[in-house]
Amino acid sequence: MLLVDDVPGEAANFAVAFGSQLTAVCGLDELDAALSAGNTWDVAFVDFNLSSTVNTGLSVLLTLHRERPATRLVTYSQFAENGRVLFAAAARHWFGAQAVLDKSQNDPYALRRRYPRRPNAFAESGGYLHARVRHQGRDALEPI
Repeated sequence: MLLVDDVPGEAANFAVAFGSQLTAVCGLDELDAALSAGNTWDVAFVDFNLSSTVNTGLSVLLTLHRERPATRLVTYSQFAENGRVLFAAAARHWFGAQAVLDKSQNDPYALRRRYPRRPNAFAESGGYLHARVRHQGRDALEPI
């Protein structure tokens, strides 16, 4: 699992859910270093706002799309913020992002219950993650 987010609290939440399976980076420079080290990931959670004047999450998605095409991409951001829905549409259309998660409503602990900390837990589960989404006015879990 890869998390690209500039907020340390998000990395801490994901570390609880994924333990040693998680690689957390704050932006494109750290991602480039992880890619140069040969790291690969099944799934990447990418925030759009990386507190950079040069790069956004779309820059990260482009890099992952080119460098690690087998990595499943999940956009992970606060969609109430200006322009984020448009970013999500671009991520889906241009880079094949397979899911959109709203940070303000996501619960990484739900992922922990589904994927306990053990090597290959993601592969053993058949390679499915579930995202909490709103469907017809109620919460539902849908495969990513």
